[in-house]
Amino acid sequence: MELKYSLNEEDILELSLYRIRNLPDLRRRQTLLRWGYLVFMLLLTVLLFLMGIQPFVCLLMALVVFGFFIYFPAYQKRQLRRMITRDYKDPTRAAALQKRRAATTPEGIELTTSKGERKFTWQDIKDIETTPESVFVLFEDKSSFTISRIRVREGDFDGFVEELSSRNGTGIVEGTLADPQEIIAAKPKKRKAVKE
Repeated sequence: MELKYSLNEEDILELSLYRIRNLPDLRRRQTLLRWGYLVFMLLLTVLLFLMGIQPFVCLLMALVVFGFFIYFPAYQKRQLRRMITRDYKDPTRAAALQKRRAATTPEGIELTTSKGERKFTWQDIKDIETTPESVFVLFEDKSSFTISRIRVREGDFDGFVEELSSRNGTGIVEGTLADPQEIIAAKPKKRKAVKE
């Protein structure tokens, strides 16, 4: 089965977030950055309090620090979006997103971009995650790819994902490919108790 597709900056952002969620090294680095900032700023706040700075200023600083700790995932996403937008302003990098091909073979997966072709065996696949809009695949060598349903030019997205998950044996990790109306229709209806 073969798909011809393209990507855009939003797809690259979602792929980056997927990689952070699924690669322990990236996840650990983001966690250390978040907690390290919190601990450092709280220690600085305590130090300022001990130096005699007014308690109100220290309390306000501590609240700002906790606010940033809670806001950090949104901040990280915004920073990634800004970096990706800056990187893909270059016409040659933006052109690399346009013509892509993914094909399943009996041996594995073939990915073709403007940079060349890469082949992976079925055993190389570490994780497959799907959402109603996209599929993300992570390989053992930490490389990954994504395909967005709305940017498929040729081929059957659902058939490709089904073949990908059945050949690999990982199954669909997250989300569903079924239509929400089909799920609602398949649920057994509650019966009302009949009074005798």
